[in-house]
Amino acid sequence: LDDCSLRLQKLVDREASTSSAELPTYSREFAHLAAVGWKQPSGDVEWRCSGALIAEDFVLTAAHCTQDEEAEPTTVRFGDLDLYSPNDDRFAQQLDIKEIIRHPQFDFNSAYHDVALLRLAKPVTVTDFVTPACLYTNDSFSFPKMYATGWDFYSDVSPPIYNSALNPIDQDRCKFWYRTNKEAFRKGINRMLMCAGDETSKTCPGDTGGPLQVRLLSSSKYTPFVIGISVLGVPCGQTTPGVYAKLAHYINWIEDVTK
Repeated sequence: LDDCSLRLQKLVDREASTSSAELPTYSREFAHLAAVGWKQPSGDVEWRCSGALIAEDFVLTAAHCTQDEEAEPTTVRFGDLDLYSPNDDRFAQQLDIKEIIRHPQFDFNSAYHDVALLRLAKPVTVTDFVTPACLYTNDSFSFPKMYATGWDFYSDVSPPIYNSALNPIDQDRCKFWYRTNKEAFRKGINRMLMCAGDETSKTCPGDTGGPLQVRLLSSSKYTPFVIGISVLGVPCGQTTPGVYAKLAHYINWIEDVTK
């Protein structure tokens, strides 16, 4: 994973769409964002979680997203800013899920080790608008701002994609916020979890399973690096920080599954 940004740029340069100018530049910022859905008997898809494309055939999400109302998700969609409008569907890709791999230490009764990989039925076609992100592999970092991206599936009317700038919340403050949530965090907020948010303004900490990321300059290109996955989605418009699984602790497992 250390050479991700170099491999990613070569892939995009080789396969990116030549007609990408037809969509606004900002749509390319979310090329790794995935909507995780459940096909309904009617044929419609109900979107409930987010995820991040980290390889051409793998999506990273929260493990507790992989079982909802006793059914597993069936479908993932990429390259679509507004899931409920056909106006930006031209470059969208929707693929079936072939296999769900949860972290072996995950327990549906808590929010620890809440990470899972979705193996797609076939690889995505890499374009400007559907491209894997990289994973940040260092457990130690001091980014002043991080970004949570998603659709806010908790609202009655889901808007187009949002991108919230969040501050890192120190562990003591994080523990204070969630000290009463014994159901999800019966052992408290440990070193494999982190908080991010903005206690002074109303932001969107992210959909469940959605990525927490930074954009880093690598080889003269800005590349999204995913730092965490939201394990406890918080609706937009609240000051409660979001809780994220720190991906640096799961790199070895991710590499073993995806190699």
